[in-house]
Amino acid sequence: MIHELHAGALRLSVRPDLGGSVAGLWHRETPILRSTEPVLLAESRSAAMYPLLPYSNRLGYRRFRWKGHDYTTRANVPDSPHSLHGIGWQRPWRIVSSSAIELVLGLDHPGDADWPFAFEARQYFTLAPESFSARLLFTNTASVEQPAGLGWHPYFVKRARSRLHVAVPCEWLADRVRRSMLMPAVRELRVIPFGVDLDVFRAADRPSVRAGLGLDPSRRVMLVAANALRERTWKDSEAFRGALERLRGEAAAAQWIALGEEGPDLQVGAVRLRRVAMESDDRQLSRWYQAADAYVHPARADTYPLMVIEALACGTPVIGTAVGGVPEQIASASFIRGAHERAGLDEATGAVVPAGDPLALVAAIEGTLALNSGVRAALSANAARTAREKFDRRRHAREYLDWIHALVAERSGSPREQPR
Repeated sequence: MIHELHAGALRLSVRPDLGGSVAGLWHRETPILRSTEPVLLAESRSAAMYPLLPYSNRLGYRRFRWKGHDYTTRANVPDSPHSLHGIGWQRPWRIVSSSAIELVLGLDHPGDADWPFAFEARQYFTLAPESFSARLLFTNTASVEQPAGLGWHPYFVKRARSRLHVAVPCEWLADRVRRSMLMPAVRELRVIPFGVDLDVFRAADRPSVRAGLGLDPSRRVMLVAANALRERTWKDSEAFRGALERLRGEAAAAQWIALGEEGPDLQVGAVRLRRVAMESDDRQLSRWYQAADAYVHPARADTYPLMVIEALACGTPVIGTAVGGVPEQIASASFIRGAHERAGLDEATGAVVPAGDPLALVAAIEGTLALNSGVRAALSANAARTAREKFDRRRHAREYLDWIHALVAERSGSPREQPR
C-alpha cells in the first residue's frame, strides 16, 4: 500500500502497510530524508522515518515492572535479548483520512504478547509547498494506567556540505562529541544542562514530609534508585551492595528507601531497604527526595542523570560515583571522607566517589550522616541554590528556543526577533 502527498516541489511517500513508515521525502529530485521509492522499500527500518511507540530504544531483556507488576514482551529483532522501539514500526496502519496534502494513519492495538496494554495511535502527515509536518497522538484505551513514550526515528541525508548544531547536557558528553566522527561536520557545539520543574522539585520541611509518607520523622532517611541493586552494566550494583554490607551504626539503622520497584523489603547486611513503586506524579515523587537526608547514585556508566538533578532541586545532598557528567552535577565536599576533594562549605552539594569502590561509598555515606545540623543545612541550601542557577527547565527551554530562533534568522538573513 502506497500513499503520496504533493505540494509545490515537495513529494512525500508513505507506506501504511510497512509500520506506517515514511518511504521518502523529496524536493523535486533531491531527497531531504533518506528516501527510497516506495515500491522498492522492503522493511520499515530502511525507511526515511518510522514511528516509535509505545516505547523507544530497547526494553532491557524484554521485561519491565509497572505499578508493582512484572511484564514481558516478545523478541522483535533478531540476535538480541531485548525488544526494540515498541510495536508501531512493525504493525500495518490503516488510512483514517486522506487528501492531496494531508494523510492520517491509525493503529488500534488491543494488547497482546508484544505489548500488554491496549491503545490507539494516530499519525498526522501534512505537506505544504515549503514545509512538512508530522504529529503523533497516543490514547490509552486500557482499563489501567500504562507507561508510554512516542516519537519517530528519522534519517537525514549526509551531504558534503552538511553541518550540525549539537547540544549536549554536560562537558563530559561534549568532549565525546569532539573526539567523535561527527566533529568535522559540527558547526556549533553547546552545553545546555537538563532542567526540572522547580515549582515541583523544591525543598520542604523534612519531618513533615516524612510523617506524610509514613516514615519515622526522628530517624535518618537515605534514598536510592531500586535498580542500583540490579546486576546491570551501567549500575555499580556490586560496589553498592558491598557498601551496604559494610555499613554499621546510624548509617545501617537509617530508613533506606529503594525507589522504583514495589515489593518486599530487602535485607543487605545490617541494612533493610524498603522498596517503593516509582511515582508517576512528579509532586508525589518529589516528596521522597524532600524526605531524604541524602540520595545515593552508584553507577559504572552514566551521562547526566535526571535523578541527581531532581534530588538537588529538593535540597537533598547527593552521593554519586565519578562517571560521565555526574562530577559536573555535584560539588563534591572536601570535608566528607571518601569524596573527591573539591568544594568548600559555601558551595558543596554532596560527595563524588570513585566508581567500583565500596569502601569509598561507605566513607561518604557515613561521613554525610555524621555531619552536624549546621553543615547539613548548608549542603541542602547549596543544592537548592545550584538547581535554581543551573537546572531550571524554563532556562533550559529558553536557551534552546533562543538558539533555534537565532539559527532560523541567520539562515533567512532576517533580523533576529525575540520569541514570545
